Amino acid sequence: MLGVYLATVPPTVGIWSSLFNLYNVFGAIAAILVISYLVYNVVKYRRREGHDEAVEERGEEKVNWRKVLFTLAITSSVLFVVELQTFNSVPLIVPPQSSDPLNIGVVGHQWSWTFVYPNGDRLVGNLTVPAGRVVILNITSTDVTHSFAITGLDVAVDANAGRYNSLWFTAPDAGSTYTIRCKELCGVGHAFMTAKMTVVDQATFNAWIQSTGGKPGS
Repeated sequence: MLGVYLATVPPTVGIWSSLFNLYNVFGAIAAILVISYLVYNVVKYRRREGHDEAVEERGEEKVNWRKVLFTLAITSSVLFVVELQTFNSVPLIVPPQSSDPLNIGVVGHQWSWTFVYPNGDRLVGNLTVPAGRVVILNITSTDVTHSFAITGLDVAVDANAGRYNSLWFTAPDAGSTYTIRCKELCGVGHAFMTAKMTVVDQATFNAWIQSTGGKPGS
């Protein structure tokens, strides 16, 4: 959840929202067409006097291949557009090119998150990042499977023991805060496995890194 209103939409939110809205549009169109066709057939072929005899006299109808091909063409076109848009959403997984990304390690354990900065500093339950900078999180677990999620940025990935998974994001507004949650049921303390992420300007972040023994911009 955001602590303050964001003036700028984070890039990951924009990508995900575009894909989600497309699925919603296609889903709504499909629902309207299917329900309309269902109602049409219910009305047209409703039981009435003499209807059964007329059906028996007409016998088995031939397949209308024009309708079959038309339906196939429409379905293929919709699936093609959906797949194309899905491939266009690959940037949700692959971070953008950046000359100075910030790499932070994340370790999940029952039931908290530990953040390891490039200078070796470790914080439990508290992640601080600079605004407007590409942040890459390398995520693992020491025990069971967890799922690291920042819902306000529309990013999430599993945290597996013995394996590292990565996600990236850019938080555009200094002063905003986010809640980090575990989305995988991981034991009795799952509901309380949260952390806070604070976004600060680059100068404030550099000063904080220096105070912990790191280097500005590292």
